[in-house]
Amino acid sequence: MRKLHLSLVCLLMLPAYIYSRPLQASDSLQSKRVLIINSYSRQMEWSRELTDSLLLRLQQLHPSWRVSTGYLKTETAVTSGSAALTLRSLLWNYAIHTNESIDPTKVAQTTLFVQDDIPDALLFIGEEGFAHYATYYRTRGRWTSIPTVLSMVRDSIAWWYPEQGYSRYPYYPADGFRAITQAGDPTVVEGTYDYSGLIYDCSIEQTLRLIHHLLPDLHELIWLGNDSYSSYQSRRAVKELLPGVMPDVRYTEMTHTRQNMDSIYDILLRPVQGRAVLAHGWNMNAYHSRRSETQIDSLLTHVLQVPLFSLTRRNLTGNNYWVGGCYADISQEVSKTIALLEHAVRGEEMNTIPFDTIRNTQIVLNQAALDRFGLQARANSLPGVTYQHPLPGFFQRDHTKSYLTLAIGLTLLAYWIILRRYRRYNHQLHADSARYRELYDKLQIIYDSSHIDFVLYDASGQQIKRMFVAEAPERNNEVEQLFHPNLFAAPYWSDRQRALIRKRRSVSCEVVLGKRQIDRGETETYQVIVTPLNEESYRVASYIAIAVNTTPVVRERNAKERFERLFRFASDSSNIGVVYYDAASATGMATASWEKTLNEQFVSGTFPTYDHVVEEDRIALIKYQHAIRSGSIPPEQFAAEIRVLTNRNEPVWVRHYIYYIPSSNRIIELSLNIDRQKQNEKALEEANRKAEQSNIETQQFLENISHEVRTPLNSIVGFSDILSMMDDEESKAEFKPIILKNVQLLRELIDKILDLSELDAGNVRFDYKPVDVELLFNDMKTYIGNNVYGHELKVVILVPDTPEERTIVTDRNYLEKLLMNLVSNAIKFTEHGSITLRFKREAHIAHFSVIDTGCGMSSEQIDQIYHRFYKANTFVQGTGLGLSLCRSIIDHLGGKMGVTSTPDKGSTFWFDLTMEQS
Repeated sequence: MRKLHLSLVCLLMLPAYIYSRPLQASDSLQSKRVLIINSYSRQMEWSRELTDSLLLRLQQLHPSWRVSTGYLKTETAVTSGSAALTLRSLLWNYAIHTNESIDPTKVAQTTLFVQDDIPDALLFIGEEGFAHYATYYRTRGRWTSIPTVLSMVRDSIAWWYPEQGYSRYPYYPADGFRAITQAGDPTVVEGTYDYSGLIYDCSIEQTLRLIHHLLPDLHELIWLGNDSYSSYQSRRAVKELLPGVMPDVRYTEMTHTRQNMDSIYDILLRPVQGRAVLAHGWNMNAYHSRRSETQIDSLLTHVLQVPLFSLTRRNLTGNNYWVGGCYADISQEVSKTIALLEHAVRGEEMNTIPFDTIRNTQIVLNQAALDRFGLQARANSLPGVTYQHPLPGFFQRDHTKSYLTLAIGLTLLAYWIILRRYRRYNHQLHADSARYRELYDKLQIIYDSSHIDFVLYDASGQQIKRMFVAEAPERNNEVEQLFHPNLFAAPYWSDRQRALIRKRRSVSCEVVLGKRQIDRGETETYQVIVTPLNEESYRVASYIAIAVNTTPVVRERNAKERFERLFRFASDSSNIGVVYYDAASATGMATASWEKTLNEQFVSGTFPTYDHVVEEDRIALIKYQHAIRSGSIPPEQFAAEIRVLTNRNEPVWVRHYIYYIPSSNRIIELSLNIDRQKQNEKALEEANRKAEQSNIETQQFLENISHEVRTPLNSIVGFSDILSMMDDEESKAEFKPIILKNVQLLRELIDKILDLSELDAGNVRFDYKPVDVELLFNDMKTYIGNNVYGHELKVVILVPDTPEERTIVTDRNYLEKLLMNLVSNAIKFTEHGSITLRFKREAHIAHFSVIDTGCGMSSEQIDQIYHRFYKANTFVQGTGLGLSLCRSIIDHLGGKMGVTSTPDKGSTFWFDLTMEQS
């Protein structure tokens, strides 16, 4: 029986053990590689959510798979070429992830499928990416055999050529591309495709019926979209289905790639009854608008007057302006797509798998937007609605009521606390009266023995008891002024002192009585001191105020202060630092000018140490001071120019004097800062040197100008004379190019001289505007092609992918001159190879490079290339001013320039512009 029970327990636990084991993929699904190509950008909410959900689910189910993703951005592509560049970048990125080594210099710029290490399966989200991919049937190579899955496509697909429009080409069923052959129709591409997919009709009809239910009085439906493939398809379907759902509703189209953005936003903000807006993939942007995106978003969020519906899933969790629509279930999309991918990576024949269709949709609505447009009541009658962004609660909606409720509660709480404290105070009042009598008796004993005037105050500052001699009436008046009836109302206390008294801190101040004069006509000064009484038994009397007559002390102090103020005024007004001190005890004082000039803090009783004086001069000062203190007074007074180090360790010149007065045994030192005078002398010498150097450079410049202008001018005059005397047309045709060439050389020389003159004179004003570097590089490429003089040169342009990264703010005219001079140099010294124009951003720096494979330069030549009229190779045509002009432009733009070069291998000229300048 025991064995039977044990067997039954094991049988019961077996299913639990089986289901508790983790599911493992079969060997046929291990270590697969999948490339996911999303037809749209990450700004499309539903496509980004689908891609992220697929990646998360694949990571959970198949962690060994290597999945690469990329966004084709077809909704913003205006030509097939722009889509091809994005696809090329995406495929090359896949090659990098597979660690396949590719030499980009050996691959044509138009090559897409460069890697042989192909993925096990392709997944296209949206039909635009697949329609574009299908056009490369002749160049796909091994990629032709990759099993492909199409996710979230329509039931019919047209060839995608954005620059030619969509209506010119027929629509084929989604599975109609599986075997298409060339049949004389130029719109049909031959090739075979091994694919299956998942069809979704965007729930257009369900969304139209939802709008009709929520807005039964609708008069006008406005379509808001762009000219992208998906937007065009949805717009075509809406126009076909609208008459069957809402036959009396007028249909209007707004296209933000054709209409002014501000006019679209004005329509959305205009209050018109019976109007609604329907969009597919439209996203708010501020291109070609006078408003910023933040302003537009705020306007649409708070002032939007028209309900805004969407055919694609939106983020409705925030306080936004979308009402919602009918959308497919993301989890169902992900599950069915992954099931098709698993068939594909196994190598199954995808053409044998029929297309599946997503039919289950759900209504998703923004509850805040429904409440805003008064649609909540009609939405409640719809079954199976998913609400997002719920309405705020009571405290969130009505802040005034919530604050009023809180204020009433706090008031009641404060009343209860005050009432309780009042009862406690009343209970202790009688006990405090007895303690106060004891305190008064003690203070009376103190007053009788010391005759110090003092007054007692309670906690509120009210005077309790005065104790002072009152035989003389004038004396009584004085004390009345010193001790105010209310401690905190006394005029001589500052706000800070009153706060300290309330915090039970001891304070004091001087009080000058101006009404009564003593015998010599001076005012009388008292020191008033307030001290708290902290003993527990003195609850009534909280403060004691004492007054002490300090008139004699103040008189002596004022006399000393007057002398010191006069002394310091004389020192500061003349900028002459003064210090005087006793030769024996070092007691004395110093003015602020002396301390600042010598960078030393004088302390009475300590002899100056001159710690910040240069050591050589410090030794002389200390030696002279010691001679005076020892009694051997030098025959001459000390007068010398010394150097003092500042806090930044910079030396300044100071003229210093030391005097000794035998009658008072005092030493007086005077110091004057003469560093500005020294700098002026040095600056005058430097100005003279620069003037002489400028005269020499001017003479050399005129000599070079004379030579450089004379050479082409002689050629022009000479050949023109010969040409005028010749009748042979063939000989004339031979001399005309020579004259034109020298005219061009002379014009370039004069233009560069004028540019250099304007820059040197500082008469240039830069016009900073946005500049697309890619367009500027293309102009340079055209210039190179027209001036290579028969050389076989390859031009390479390297710029970032996005327009935002390629755009800088600078003066286009001078940037073009800068690049033109560098490109001209590269053409002159490069006969074979390539010229590369590169632009990139690094942190806050815009970096430009012009790279050639020419003859290069030595280090000695690099040191001279920026000198005017310098030519590393005198046999090459040129003026020798180009690089000097480049350096001057860079200096005025606030950047820096450099060059690296290797003889016989080429040169790289680069310059950087800061982002603030650019």
